[in-house]
Amino acid sequence: RTHVYHEILVAYIATARARGFEYAHIWSCPPTRGNSFVFWGHPSTQRTPSKELLLKWYHNALSLAANRGIVTDVKSLYEHSFKKFDIKQSKGKEDSVPHSVIVAPPLLDGDFWLEEAARAHSASVTRCVRAKKVVASIDEIPFCPDDVFRDHSKCPVMQVSTLIKDYIMRHPLSSPFHQPVNAVALKLHDYHDIIKKPMDLGTILTQCLLGDYDNFQDVCSDLDLVFKNAMRYNPKKHVIHNMADELWNYVKEKLSDLANYWYKIGVRTPLSSKGGNDITYSSFGDIRMQLSSIITASGDTKPSSMPSQNKHLIIPACPTEDPSGSTHDSNLMFQGPEGITKLMVGEDVFLLDKRHAQKEALKKKKKGGKKKKSPDQAAAADNEKARESWLGDEVLAAVRRLRTDIFVCQLSPKPQIQMSNIEREKEKEFSAYVKDFEVSCTSLTITQGIIQNPCTNPGVADTRHGLLEFSQYCNLQFDTIRRAKYSTAMLLYYLKHPNASGIIPSCSHCKGDIAEVRWRRINRAFDERRRGTLTLSIRTTSVDMSREEVCGSCYEKMSLERKDQFIPIRVSFLRN
Repeated sequence: RTHVYHEILVAYIATARARGFEYAHIWSCPPTRGNSFVFWGHPSTQRTPSKELLLKWYHNALSLAANRGIVTDVKSLYEHSFKKFDIKQSKGKEDSVPHSVIVAPPLLDGDFWLEEAARAHSASVTRCVRAKKVVASIDEIPFCPDDVFRDHSKCPVMQVSTLIKDYIMRHPLSSPFHQPVNAVALKLHDYHDIIKKPMDLGTILTQCLLGDYDNFQDVCSDLDLVFKNAMRYNPKKHVIHNMADELWNYVKEKLSDLANYWYKIGVRTPLSSKGGNDITYSSFGDIRMQLSSIITASGDTKPSSMPSQNKHLIIPACPTEDPSGSTHDSNLMFQGPEGITKLMVGEDVFLLDKRHAQKEALKKKKKGGKKKKSPDQAAAADNEKARESWLGDEVLAAVRRLRTDIFVCQLSPKPQIQMSNIEREKEKEFSAYVKDFEVSCTSLTITQGIIQNPCTNPGVADTRHGLLEFSQYCNLQFDTIRRAKYSTAMLLYYLKHPNASGIIPSCSHCKGDIAEVRWRRINRAFDERRRGTLTLSIRTTSVDMSREEVCGSCYEKMSLERKDQFIPIRVSFLRN
């Protein structure tokens, strides 16, 4: 069976290359129960492979594809799309400079790095909105920028974040403004009619820490919006109106203190160059709030003793060009599964030692424990973490941990002048292999000389989720020989006849097409229990087992008792 499956995969990749595709991405991830319907419809004797066995399976398949000239190179996703942005890898290399913003890899449906990016962003937002305990009096939190920022990060947006989190959000009157207004829970039915752009301190803090603001003026505008919304919705003499008015005056005072601190250490903008008593927080509205911006200095001098161009400036911490590239031995492609394994691990050769090095590193980590950092070390670490690419850095680390699991297979051949003799031979083998292939676009079907456009979007085999959804809707399973033959025949039929009826679900009541969500009546569980039991009364029970699929409008017309018998299922197919 393995040889047959390898041949199917290799032929599929060969067809993709013949149609003009340049890369094939493969994620070696064993299916988990419940997330992929069709993968769990196999015989009970056929086990799901472990991670190691599945990797070995793909190594053998890609080795077969390389020997037939179909795949010209294999890399991990980390080496293909992330390695050139890895700061740790670029340290000490003269020809490699890290980027400040990571360029996104190709967007593929259900890909690992997309889900990891969404998870990391959600976790960071949750972590950022955790406010400290509100104090009883503002005298408990005196704000002196010289003392607060002496050993602090030199990034302006991190200084603003400290001001908001440790001082503004700890003010005795700040509690109502920590989180967005829950108009439904507070029964404020007209709140969103009056307030068109809601804003709160927690959202501002999160956007500062995640690097979403362009300049200081944008931060001040959102802070102003928080209290203007409260004073606009609540009338004068209302407790919230008075709290917002008093807290906004406190915020303006602290923003001015921060602006005076910036002026004192030598930061200059066109509006703040006048000096005197005209220094306000609005004078520094042009200061960039990017995570890669830092305040640098050439010496500790007074503002008036030297030209502004020699004093503290806001500069980007990281350049935006990376000329570095990566090369490896292409001969490994033709050394069997072992060669594919070496290409995937790249420089992380310890992965070939059955994770021995990883186990030793974990032991040392447990024994060593955490050491307390000095203020200078903490500030340096803070500056290093404060980059626009913080999300990309986290995704990069996760992709590197899985560098052996995600394959990027290059299908396009090298220029003839750069090919070795063995690569030229493999190119001839590929041409002979695909000589009799039908490589026309699958979105067009020719029947009796007439080109038919598919009536649905997407097609049955255009997306992974679409194929699983269609298989579930048509009850296609492979757990017995009989069901496997029927399911295979049905899939082949709809691949050859994209305009056949049955791809788009139809409502059992109104007979119309079902879009977005279909509601399916649950009855299969009782049917399986009835057929498997030995109790005569249950086996002879007559139950309506007719299939019932309804659209959203018909579902809303049902009674509550009937609605409990239906479950929602996503529908991604649409009629063109």
